[in-house]
Amino acid sequence: MNVLEDFVSRVLRNQEVLVVEKSSYDWQFKLPAAGCAAFYIILSGKCWLGLKNKSEVVVLKAGDLVFVSKNVEHVIFSGYDMDRSECGRPDLSRIEDESFDHKMLFVTGVIQLDYHFLHPMFEDFPNYYKASEEENMNTRSQKILLDLLNFELVKDKKNIGSIVLHNLIVILFYYLVKDFQLQMVSKGKSLLVKKWIGAYADKFLGEAIKQIHNAPEQKWTVESMARKTGLSRSAFACRFKEFTGDTPMNYLSTIRIQKSIEYLKFDRVDIERIAERVGYSSAFAFSKAFKRICGIPPKEYRKRFNKC
Repeated sequence: MNVLEDFVSRVLRNQEVLVVEKSSYDWQFKLPAAGCAAFYIILSGKCWLGLKNKSEVVVLKAGDLVFVSKNVEHVIFSGYDMDRSECGRPDLSRIEDESFDHKMLFVTGVIQLDYHFLHPMFEDFPNYYKASEEENMNTRSQKILLDLLNFELVKDKKNIGSIVLHNLIVILFYYLVKDFQLQMVSKGKSLLVKKWIGAYADKFLGEAIKQIHNAPEQKWTVESMARKTGLSRSAFACRFKEFTGDTPMNYLSTIRIQKSIEYLKFDRVDIERIAERVGYSSAFAFSKAFKRICGIPPKEYRKRFNKC
């Protein structure tokens, strides 16, 4: 599993999927913003994404994939509610085509993200990102997957919980994030993303990073990581820092804490057992690292999550 696959699988593990079908001329669809991100798959029709009380609007049409980041207030709406919307009328001067299709079908995943993206590659994610079918760097794959998703929903809209639909949504989200990475690099907008992609592709660093993700619980040292690359300890540490801007051991801590969050959310084992599972010698050492990265102790994190 590479860094992107690891990120996508963790983000989408805690999600609720909805199928939304609209046939009226005047509607709004709003999700709770607090602690949540959202992933929209537009299958048919045309609508708008309004952000920050609709002061910014984005047209959405069939084939678009959209990710709205954590805590960003937004609404999906037809064009026909603009004048009487409680949010006010948005500025449409930049939109050339103001025609609307009142028949809409879209799928949305409500993603609970009560912590920041822990992988530094994703720190540049904007408030929203749209991958249009005709502009996506994975256009052919995206179209095939959208056709399959459409086919499954036509068969049975109530069967959204099926493994087929779940995996189609996961793969489409993967392609959206991959498109974001490729676009940022090709347009020179994110040096951070470019460096991390380069690190994973690097013949020296790639295997070490992959093994850290696959087995963060191992008793890693800079020396043992370096042995995976064939470099000396100092050469490996310098190369890692040059590519990623981070140290190998700090990166290992980030991955371990990210893994521990899954256990805190979905497993009832005690803190000592979780510490052991992610590679810490004691609950004290684990709690100290967790608080440094997440801002609160793991016990407090678990309490807050269970209240949601």
